[in-house]
Amino acid sequence: MAQATSKPHDHFSGSSKVDSSGEVRVCRFQNKEKQKLEILVNPHAAIAFQNGKSEWDLSAIVAREEIYSDAHKGEIASKALWSGVLGEENKKNAIRILVEKGEIHLTAEDRKELHKNDGKQTKRLNEDGGRR
Repeated sequence: MAQATSKPHDHFSGSSKVDSSGEVRVCRFQNKEKQKLEILVNPHAAIAFQNGKSEWDLSAIVAREEIYSDAHKGEIASKALWSGVLGEENKKNAIRILVEKGEIHLTAEDRKELHKNDGKQTKRLNEDGGRR
Protein backbone atom coordinates (compact mmCIF):
# COMPACT_ATOMS: atom_id res chain seq x y z
CA MET A 1 0.00 0.00 0.00
CA ALA A 2 1.33 3.45 -0.92
CA GLN A 3 2.00 5.74 1.99
CA ALA A 4 1.12 9.40 2.32
CA THR A 5 3.88 11.92 2.54
CA SER A 6 3.95 13.91 5.71
CA LYS A 7 4.47 17.49 4.62
CA PRO A 8 2.67 19.83 7.02
CA HIS A 9 0.98 22.52 5.03
CA ASP A 10 -0.82 25.65 6.18
CA HIS A 11 -3.95 24.92 4.16
CA PHE A 12 -6.31 27.40 5.78
CA SER A 13 -4.35 30.55 4.95
CA GLY A 14 -2.97 32.08 1.84
CA SER A 15 -4.68 32.97 -1.37
CA SER A 16 -7.39 30.74 -2.68
CA LYS A 17 -10.28 31.33 -4.99
CA VAL A 18 -12.92 30.40 -2.45
CA ASP A 19 -15.95 32.67 -2.07
CA SER A 20 -15.64 35.93 -0.17
CA SER A 21 -16.97 34.37 3.04
CA GLY A 22 -13.77 32.29 3.16
CA GLU A 23 -15.66 29.11 4.02
CA VAL A 24 -13.64 25.96 3.52
CA ARG A 25 -14.75 22.43 4.35
CA VAL A 26 -13.14 19.03 4.02
CA CYS A 27 -14.45 16.74 1.31
CA ARG A 28 -13.50 13.14 2.15
CA PHE A 29 -13.44 10.05 -0.03
CA GLN A 30 -12.83 6.60 1.43
CA ASN A 31 -12.61 3.43 -0.63
CA LYS A 32 -13.56 -0.10 0.41
CA GLU A 33 -10.03 -0.71 1.69
CA LYS A 34 -10.50 2.24 4.10
CA GLN A 35 -7.94 4.39 2.26
CA LYS A 36 -8.91 8.01 2.82
CA LEU A 37 -8.30 11.04 0.62
CA GLU A 38 -9.37 14.60 1.37
CA ILE A 39 -9.53 17.94 -0.39
CA LEU A 40 -10.56 21.40 0.77
CA VAL A 41 -13.62 22.86 -0.90
CA ASN A 42 -16.02 25.77 -0.89
CA PRO A 43 -19.05 23.92 0.54
CA HIS A 44 -21.69 25.90 -1.35
CA ALA A 45 -20.05 25.46 -4.76
CA ALA A 46 -19.19 21.80 -4.14
CA ILE A 47 -22.74 20.91 -3.07
CA ALA A 48 -24.19 22.76 -6.06
CA PHE A 49 -21.89 20.75 -8.35
CA GLN A 50 -22.73 17.44 -6.63
CA ASN A 51 -26.44 18.18 -7.01
CA GLY A 52 -26.10 19.07 -10.70
CA LYS A 53 -26.96 22.73 -10.11
CA SER A 54 -23.65 24.07 -11.43
CA GLU A 55 -20.94 23.13 -13.91
CA TRP A 56 -17.47 21.97 -12.91
CA ASP A 57 -15.27 24.96 -12.06
CA LEU A 58 -12.11 23.90 -10.27
CA SER A 59 -11.19 27.41 -9.12
CA ALA A 60 -14.65 28.09 -7.64
CA ILE A 61 -15.09 24.72 -5.95
CA VAL A 62 -11.66 23.74 -4.68
CA ALA A 63 -9.81 25.88 -2.13
CA ARG A 64 -6.39 24.35 -2.88
CA GLU A 65 -5.30 22.03 -5.64
CA GLU A 66 -3.90 19.55 -3.13
CA ILE A 67 -5.00 16.05 -2.21
CA TYR A 68 -4.49 15.23 1.44
CA SER A 69 -4.29 12.00 3.40
CA ASP A 70 -5.29 14.14 6.42
CA ALA A 71 -6.26 17.73 5.68
CA HIS A 72 -6.47 18.79 9.33
CA LYS A 73 -2.87 17.71 9.91
CA GLY A 74 -1.80 19.13 6.54
CA GLU A 75 -0.55 15.74 5.34
CA ILE A 76 -0.43 15.77 1.56
CA ALA A 77 -1.09 12.40 -0.06
CA SER A 78 1.57 11.06 -2.38
CA LYS A 79 0.74 10.76 -6.06
CA ALA A 80 1.20 7.00 -5.72
CA LEU A 81 -1.50 6.91 -3.03
CA TRP A 82 -4.16 9.02 -4.76
CA SER A 83 -3.53 7.61 -8.22
CA GLY A 84 -3.69 4.08 -6.80
CA VAL A 85 -6.92 4.74 -4.91
CA LEU A 86 -8.65 6.65 -7.72
CA GLY A 87 -7.09 5.01 -10.78
CA GLU A 88 -6.33 8.45 -12.18
CA GLU A 89 -2.91 9.93 -12.97
CA ASN A 90 -4.05 13.50 -13.71
CA LYS A 91 -4.34 15.52 -10.49
CA LYS A 92 -7.13 17.83 -11.70
CA ASN A 93 -9.19 14.84 -12.84
CA ALA A 94 -8.51 13.13 -9.50
CA ILE A 95 -9.75 16.23 -7.65
CA ARG A 96 -12.93 16.22 -9.72
CA ILE A 97 -13.51 12.55 -8.83
CA LEU A 98 -13.07 13.39 -5.15
CA VAL A 99 -15.65 16.19 -5.37
CA GLU A 100 -18.09 13.96 -7.28
CA LYS A 101 -17.78 10.95 -4.97
CA GLY A 102 -16.65 12.52 -1.70
CA GLU A 103 -18.61 13.47 1.37
CA ILE A 104 -18.49 17.14 2.33
CA HIS A 105 -18.17 17.58 6.06
CA LEU A 106 -20.65 20.29 6.98
CA THR A 107 -21.15 22.23 10.18
CA ALA A 108 -24.51 22.30 11.95
CA GLU A 109 -25.01 25.81 10.55
CA ASP A 110 -24.31 24.55 7.00
CA ARG A 111 -26.88 21.77 7.40
CA LYS A 112 -29.43 24.21 8.80
CA GLU A 113 -28.93 26.53 5.83
CA LEU A 114 -29.26 23.63 3.36
CA HIS A 115 -32.43 22.45 5.05
CA LYS A 116 -33.87 25.98 4.96
CA ASN A 117 -33.14 26.24 1.23
CA ASP A 118 -34.64 22.79 0.58
CA GLY A 119 -37.84 23.99 2.22
CA LYS A 120 -37.99 27.01 -0.08
CA GLN A 121 -37.56 24.76 -3.11
CA THR A 122 -40.28 22.40 -1.89
CA LYS A 123 -42.66 25.31 -1.27
CA ARG A 124 -41.96 26.71 -4.74
CA LEU A 125 -42.62 23.30 -6.33
CA ASN A 126 -45.90 22.96 -4.46
CA GLU A 127 -47.05 26.45 -5.44
CA ASP A 128 -46.51 26.02 -9.16
CA GLY A 129 -47.23 22.31 -9.37
CA GLY A 130 -43.60 21.59 -10.26
CA ARG A 131 -43.89 23.38 -13.62
CA ARG A 132 -40.76 25.54 -13.34
